[in-house]
Amino acid sequence: MDCDLPHEAEVYATFDLTDRDCPGDDAVDKEAYEGCRERLLNHPNAPADPSVLLGHLYPTEGLWAIGDRRVACMAYFFGDPRTGSLSD
Repeated sequence: MDCDLPHEAEVYATFDLTDRDCPGDDAVDKEAYEGCRERLLNHPNAPADPSVLLGHLYPTEGLWAIGDRRVACMAYFFGDPRTGSLSD
């Protein structure tokens, strides 16, 4: 989706997890959350707005088995949809 269009969430970072063997959903979720939180706190345009919620998508054990280690970090905006990007 184009950031010029109103949206309620955006992916602000992606990264790969590095474990060779899948450590299980709880451990993957925790590592993904911590990695996304760190990336948001270190983002040059980190939102100070309390209506922004951190979220993430991470590989399940099935996806891990086929080599997917990608985490997508998302910022969810509550209230009115926004335009633009955290990177602007």
